[in-house]
Amino acid sequence: MRTITLPLTLLLFVPTVFMASAEKSPWEPSEQPLPSYMSKIGKAATVDALSTVLDEAMKDFYSASDDAVPDLCGKARSAIARAKPIIAKSPNKPIAKELFSACSLTTIGAVTQLIRGNYDRDLRALLEKRIAALEEIKSIHEKINELERSKASEMANKLKSDLKAMQEEADKKFKELQSSFIQVTNDARGTIISMSDILFETGKANLTADLKTSLAKIAGILLVFKNSRVIVEGHTDNVGTEDYNQTLSEKRAENVMNFLIEQGVTPSRLTAIGYGFSRPVSDNETNEGRAKNRRVDLIVQEKKAGGEK
Repeated sequence: MRTITLPLTLLLFVPTVFMASAEKSPWEPSEQPLPSYMSKIGKAATVDALSTVLDEAMKDFYSASDDAVPDLCGKARSAIARAKPIIAKSPNKPIAKELFSACSLTTIGAVTQLIRGNYDRDLRALLEKRIAALEEIKSIHEKINELERSKASEMANKLKSDLKAMQEEADKKFKELQSSFIQVTNDARGTIISMSDILFETGKANLTADLKTSLAKIAGILLVFKNSRVIVEGHTDNVGTEDYNQTLSEKRAENVMNFLIEQGVTPSRLTAIGYGFSRPVSDNETNEGRAKNRRVDLIVQEKKAGGEK
């Protein structure tokens, strides 16, 4: 029997999805199996040759792990088995050519199905590897995040410890300023440096030389320990009108703040407030009590975040 050339219409039998997926095949272009098997089927001159091509394709592409032999393979084998005796009996009759063409067609379908199945297995394997790789990457990221959180916590604890040590050192320096005119205490607001009004000119907001000396020392401490803010509070006794005492307390607080700024303390760290005689610390009915109420307090507080710019 002479070799036949398969008509172009037989290619329409190849599944469209497979043809669309050919560009994503794991095989190199020179190793694409479908054209090679098409050529072998086209060159087959007998149904036995078609059966041989089918066997070769089964060997190359069928996986024993598959649930069953692809259905088109079974149909192709059945078609070849039925056609073989008829073709052998009447090889030159039209029916023989028709049966051979039909067998070629079913063989193409079977081989295509085998290649597609093999391609699908390769694709599933690649997807499984990709998923495994993504899981591994996710695991690595989680470990990195855990290490970063641990490191951040460690750094935060160290920072807190360092700030606490700095605050304690600053408090120590402030307490060294304590005298009969300057009292240093601590409460929930922070470190309180309370300066008697004897350090101001009587009834005025002008700073005396002694007060300037003390404030210069305080400014020096603030310049070293920058992680703090200072509230300057002016207070008076109740002698005189409310307006007079309110104005005096504000001017004294502002003058103290301005002097600290002149000494190099950043303005954003300072706030000046006058309270007049609204916040006494002692009884205004006695001279001793009124003397305690006439004061300027520096409230030194640790800043919540960041330091001096």
